[in-house]
Amino acid sequence: DKLIPDLFGSSCSIIKNSWYFFIEDFVIFGNSPQSLTNFSRYYETGKTLDLNEGFDAISDNIAKKSNLLLLIKPHDFLHKPDTYLNSETARNIENYATTVNNIQGLAIQFTDSDPFIYSSFYLLNNPDYKEDNLAVWKTELDGNIARKPFLVKDHKTGMFNIVAFDDDANIYLISTDGKILWKKRIDALPESPIFQVDFYKNNKIQYLFNTRDFIYLVDKNGENVANYPRKLNPSATNGLNLFDYDNKKDYRLVVAQADKRIYNYTIKGKQVNGWSKPKTSNIVSDPITRLVAGKKDYFIINDLDNNISIVNRRGTRRIKLTANPHKARNSSFYINKTNSKGIIITTNNEGKLTYIDKNGNLKYTDFGNFSPIHFFLYEDFNSDGAKDFIYVDGSELKVFDRFKNVLFSFTFESTISIKPEFFSLGSKQKVLGVVADQEKAVYLFDKKGNTIISRGLISETPFTVGSLENNSEINLLTAAGNILYNYRIK
Repeated sequence: DKLIPDLFGSSCSIIKNSWYFFIEDFVIFGNSPQSLTNFSRYYETGKTLDLNEGFDAISDNIAKKSNLLLLIKPHDFLHKPDTYLNSETARNIENYATTVNNIQGLAIQFTDSDPFIYSSFYLLNNPDYKEDNLAVWKTELDGNIARKPFLVKDHKTGMFNIVAFDDDANIYLISTDGKILWKKRIDALPESPIFQVDFYKNNKIQYLFNTRDFIYLVDKNGENVANYPRKLNPSATNGLNLFDYDNKKDYRLVVAQADKRIYNYTIKGKQVNGWSKPKTSNIVSDPITRLVAGKKDYFIINDLDNNISIVNRRGTRRIKLTANPHKARNSSFYINKTNSKGIIITTNNEGKLTYIDKNGNLKYTDFGNFSPIHFFLYEDFNSDGAKDFIYVDGSELKVFDRFKNVLFSFTFESTISIKPEFFSLGSKQKVLGVVADQEKAVYLFDKKGNTIISRGLISETPFTVGSLENNSEINLLTAAGNILYNYRIK
């Protein structure tokens, strides 16, 4: 008892007990196990001082080494000045509460350098300061988290819960505030994303996904719906895709199976009449892409040999390609919004922008040389109303406009192996998010290429962005190990 005040004096008398634990080279003392647990939570979720902009400003103005360093947040200090100050000074501080609240932080430092003791004092004044608290909560699952987390709407509250999977093929439903509502074992990890459907058309939501051998439909209580799970025979070779052509809840489930055919099912598990079950030369592992242009549907099928078929709603050929586009593995298909060179665009193994016109002819635009495993996104990066061309190759990010001008470039500390995502941050702001899984970090770039949050978002998996409470706050959900993190980014 009283070890800390005995060592450091009465100014540390608030630490009466001697609970402690170690983080790297530091020993942390606290009055209770709970206080240490809270401290550990901040540390694990990236809420450390070196991620705080205010501390960065302070640390640039103080000595790197000292015998004693006091860091104080004056706003918190106002609630307990008598703990650290004599009564006269405490009253003076309270009389200037408004001014003190404008101080983001202060540092007091004492350094011994025989025969002198040096004292330093630094104060950061910032009337616009707002406390940032990105890490809202974290939840520990029983196994390491696999795949990305998904947001699913709670039809009773109007808010959103989270569906996550661990590497033991358990599915979890986690509440808005991070509590595990239920856990359920399935036969294998999912191949598809989580799709939300209204099976009974009564405004109650269920969760649809597939593994290799089954299609699952689970309600918010973790119970199987109707006659699900449904056995897939032969097995699926990709994740299913869900389509609701006219937004009438007349769902279509399109999935590739091991007989090298593409199947189309109703939500009740029956094969759709009139669908021709297109045959491919090899197994299809990528999800089927559906694009709509000029009121026409283009279903794009890409097999393991990179053979591409483009069919209509009946599964019959829409476009006959005159040559193989040799699509890059991590590239995607988009409707061309830039020019009249073709209906569909993607990139090939060399990174060349590849156009596919209505007759199946190919045209190209060269943005430079890229490896066959580059990522490609076609989005309006700088919010000027025109689509831009976003490449991530190895550790390099480059964004080009339609005139081949480089709008932005960035070099990461490690190779990027998870597909970047472009998403809205509110009604006006668009953001490019990149997961650097070797760094366990997420980078968020705005339209000017500035990092919105430079550090502190821990991640080893793809992330999901949305508003958990269905309000103006924006959350980013991601995971590392067996920990699911919820960060508030707006």
